[in-house]
Amino acid sequence: MHYFRYDFKTRLQREDPFKLLKHFGLKSGMKVLDLGCNDGFYALSTLKIIGSNGFYHGVDIDQIAINNLKNKLQQSPYSNYCLNVSLAEDFLLKDYKFDFILLATVLHDFKKPKKVLKNLNLMSHAITLLIDYDFRTDGVIDFGPPKEIRFSLEFASAIIQQAGFKKIKTSIYNQNYYIIKARV
Repeated sequence: MHYFRYDFKTRLQREDPFKLLKHFGLKSGMKVLDLGCNDGFYALSTLKIIGSNGFYHGVDIDQIAINNLKNKLQQSPYSNYCLNVSLAEDFLLKDYKFDFILLATVLHDFKKPKKVLKNLNLMSHAITLLIDYDFRTDGVIDFGPPKEIRFSLEFASAIIQQAGFKKIKTSIYNQNYYIIKARV
């Protein structure tokens, strides 16, 4: 469940998806999973960065959001993408490994976040970079999910580690968000 929606232009005033993705470590040629992609705030920037040798896979539970993203992508010059409607807990590609997994403000939305993370571990290999970019529990923020359902940096790091991810690096991005970078 997504707890906030605002139009693309308003969100761009708060966040620059291209700048964020570069900051996270996204590079040309990567195979990317954007889990909980909604209507694709990061999709076009991801495709621009990864280029024609990369691949974008967007997954969301919301069929309308996926349809909106599909329409955006069909009007773009990109064809190296796949979109799925699925519960995050049920999404698992058994024989596929991603290079970059993006959880942008969604980990707290999953009913079984540990199961989601264990599945993501199965779709990871030695170079996979998992990014959890989420709302701080102590942030000065006037939007987003209620503070009582947000995951603290410490809690999110702990469940990521419990799912088998290692080499965890945490940082405060700004007054509203934190970043967790992890590898298997």
